Amino acid sequence: MSRFQAEGVIFDADGVLWDTRLVKAISTQRAMWAAGYSDFRWDGVGRTKDAILTHLVTVDYPAHEEAVEHLYAARMRYALDLLLERQISGGLVMQPWAYKIFVISQASNFPYAIYSGLPQEVLEAFTVHPEERAFMFGRESLTEPDKPGTGPLLRAAASLPVTDPKRILVVDDEYERGIVPAELAGFQAMLWMGDEWSEAEVKQRLQIGKYARD
Repeated sequence: MSRFQAEGVIFDADGVLWDTRLVKAISTQRAMWAAGYSDFRWDGVGRTKDAILTHLVTVDYPAHEEAVEHLYAARMRYALDLLLERQISGGLVMQPWAYKIFVISQASNFPYAIYSGLPQEVLEAFTVHPEERAFMFGRESLTEPDKPGTGPLLRAAASLPVTDPKRILVVDDEYERGIVPAELAGFQAMLWMGDEWSEAEVKQRLQIGKYARD
């Protein structure tokens, strides 16, 4: 697609700004153990549904698709418990590369917002930096569709002083559930890879390349 200079940026929270691997790993393991899969182990790297499906296929469990959806829903309930009860010591930590971009956006007064598939109440209860809350947009309730639903994304965009979605860059770490819906909604979109390439690409797209990596 054609690239325009971005005039605003929307960060995905989970996996881009925040390192949520520990939450994913613990909540998925609890859900799997509660369902009787006591030998399930996962480090939180990759997609949750892929980890569940891989294990089910390994143990030759029938009706995989239905079982994955059921276990994923259970995993989300455990994840919400972990977050709301603040069972993750120290809070959710920002990824170092993404945090640098986030700080640069703040310092440069570059319009930004944050969106997430987590419910709004969870974001507000667990946000480490209170000043972030005004810029965070999650699901209004558990009944609102998670990604690839675009509710939180569109609310985040509406908060920016930019009306043309082609001038807004969405940074997400999931292609099918993040990048594709954003592009279909008319936004610029960039897949966050969690490495120096992603950092350099974001800086280029926001024209903040003068800020060198420390």
